Amino acid sequence: AGTLELREMLIDQTIHAAILAEPAALRSEDFEEYQLMRTEIVAFMDPNHPLSKKRLIKWSDLNDYPFATYNEKDKVYHLVNEKLESKKAKENLLFTSASWDYMIESVVDNKHISILPTIYFRQFISRVEHIGVVEKRFEDPISYIPVLARPKKKVYAPVESFVFDSILENFHFDDHTLKYDFLEDL
Repeated sequence: AGTLELREMLIDQTIHAAILAEPAALRSEDFEEYQLMRTEIVAFMDPNHPLSKKRLIKWSDLNDYPFATYNEKDKVYHLVNEKLESKKAKENLLFTSASWDYMIESVVDNKHISILPTIYFRQFISRVEHIGVVEKRFEDPISYIPVLARPKKKVYAPVESFVFDSILENFHFDDHTLKYDFLEDL
């Protein structure tokens, strides 16, 4: 499910916890949130793409190229649309998807771009490097801050605590190699 759908499931108590994008817009008296990391939304493209030679790209650079991003059920979709509107950039949305893998692999040998949060786990970094896709930052980036959220309770079931604590531990920066030093400065 996308982050917006997960938020509703969390509020409806269909699920016990969720990783959401900030601002999660949850009532602080009812939910607790733990920031997992600070990152940003970037452009993924084929290494032969004309924009791949630039150090940083502008949102207006997208005027000449179609792009893909997460579907409307995810906060990324809305953040990207807001940024394009604020920059008066032309929206060349080619397609949306819920599949990160599909969007990453779709840029190989193509001129379109996938706009997604930057990668931060070894498994994703190695996948992108394996297929040869490059990641480019924007001059005026969109911050992307995932949080782990759950309802506030006096007592949590052992399995709830185990899963919640395991997620927090797996996002500990010492356990994962960050691809970019700039992430800590966002």
